Amino acid sequence: MKSLVINDRGVFEQETYMLTPYGITKRKHTVQLKIVRLRQQIQDKEMEIRNLKAEIEQEEKNLTTLNSPLVESFIAKEKAKQEEIHKKAQSILKECIGDELYTKLQANKKIIFTAKDNITYKIEDNGRVYRKVEKEYKQLCIIKPGNLPLPDFLLAMFVNLRENPSKYPLRRR
Repeated sequence: MKSLVINDRGVFEQETYMLTPYGITKRKHTVQLKIVRLRQQIQDKEMEIRNLKAEIEQEEKNLTTLNSPLVESFIAKEKAKQEEIHKKAQSILKECIGDELYTKLQANKKIIFTAKDNITYKIEDNGRVYRKVEKEYKQLCIIKPGNLPLPDFLLAMFVNLRENPSKYPLRRR
């Protein structure tokens, strides 16, 4: 049966059904199941919120620890230590490759030299190493260890390429 309903939102046509006892029982069961599912979802969300709050608390504790003066002093000491290592590595590099090549490295950001095999090599100040093939330079396949200071790496590459260049293949593309 259809009826008209008028309210402040407008005029609506509404259809109503007469429920049988079986339909009423079935409808009650459906509504009860929906209520149980919704309550379970609420509990799940509350559990998720509690877990997230606990995670936030833990991360705030971690941040407080990382912002402590003890950690800040450790960072400062490590930076000073790394700067000292870098300075020593620079002085060793300068001493080993000579003033002329060191000056070229500082000015041109690269050094170019000829090794024992009479092939020209180029080492850039960022650690990339190239071999001259015909008229152009091709990059060698060399991976720098992560914790090695760059000047030490440059020195190692210079000495190894100058003395034993055949160990370093060209990079595949």
